[in-house]
Amino acid sequence: MNSTVPSFGQLRNSKLISSLFRLTPQLSNYLKARPIYRFDDLKFDPLRASLTRKDLTVKLTLKDRVLLQALLEAPGSVIATDALQKRLWPDTVPGSLQNQIWRVRTALGPPPTGESYIENVRNEGYQIGR
Repeated sequence: MNSTVPSFGQLRNSKLISSLFRLTPQLSNYLKARPIYRFDDLKFDPLRASLTRKDLTVKLTLKDRVLLQALLEAPGSVIATDALQKRLWPDTVPGSLQNQIWRVRTALGPPPTGESYIENVRNEGYQIGR
């Protein structure tokens, strides 16, 4: 079998490669503009799926990260319990939201000014900060 390796120019003409080249500037712009959430001595980077406190990594599970990002995307707004459950468990029976909230509260630790970053709004849902 005598196969030749295509040149870069030949590869660039393929549909897949052409699509990737068109998306590269868009992806680059997205990466530059991606949100990184900072509060007190904490920093959450959703793209890297990392939470750091004073440059030390705080371990979070996937569900912890999804919950934290959902709350950080709407600071000061109450997110309904049902909405959080659907986001955490979209295709399955909901797990224990209270347990996930506890895990994220524990990971974040107490804020310098109060009891918890995540607040329970009775009969409505949860919010982060005000």
